[in-house]
Amino acid sequence: METFEAYQARSAMHSLPGYYRPGNDVNIVKFYAGRSMALYRSFAKRMANYEQNGDARQKHIAKLFTDANK
Repeated sequence: METFEAYQARSAMHSLPGYYRPGNDVNIVKFYAGRSMALYRSFAKRMANYEQNGDARQKHIAKLFTDANK
C-alpha cells in the first residue's frame, strides 16, 4: 500500500525537463525512432568497413548484411 501511495505522490509532482511526463508519448516515440536509426547507420557503416577492409570472416558478415537488405 505504501508503494501505491508513493506512486500517487510522485505522479502529482511536477517533473523537471528531460523526465518522462504523461502525454509526452509522441516525443518518446520520436526519440526511440531517432536512436534506432542512429544505431542502424552506425552498424551499416561498420558493415561497409568490413566489406572494404575486412578479413574473410568480416567480408562474409558484410555480404550477409547486404543480402538481407535487398
